[in-house]
Amino acid sequence: MNVIVCGGRNVSGDAFRKIVTKSLYAIHSGTPIANLIDSGASHDVANLAREWARVHDIQTKSFKADFRRYKGNCGSKRNTRMIDYALNHDAPNSQQNSAMLVVFKDKHNRGTKDIIRQAAAANIYVWAVEI
Repeated sequence: MNVIVCGGRNVSGDAFRKIVTKSLYAIHSGTPIANLIDSGASHDVANLAREWARVHDIQTKSFKADFRRYKGNCGSKRNTRMIDYALNHDAPNSQQNSAMLVVFKDKHNRGTKDIIRQAAAANIYVWAVEI
């Protein structure tokens, strides 16, 4: 399964690391995570999730927002690219991968609301984790 991780811009430290670790392990122990997909940020839950994935030898793919190219719409474009990658990267012919969006909620900013909307439209399960 491919897992997209988002949310939690203002998280750091061991307490948050434990929440991220516990959540990702719960998914991975039930259905192994093939790819962990994130926003490429270096200061938030995406960074903690990549850290967890490295320890568990899980492939990661980061999508940074292209501010120069897309200006104010860059976050939504990035979200679309993450969802497309989760569903279609290395998918069997004319099929889609199983995918999941994990939202670590400290607060829902505009970008988080957008990816939740896009994931729901693409029939991707959304799991919101309170932090």
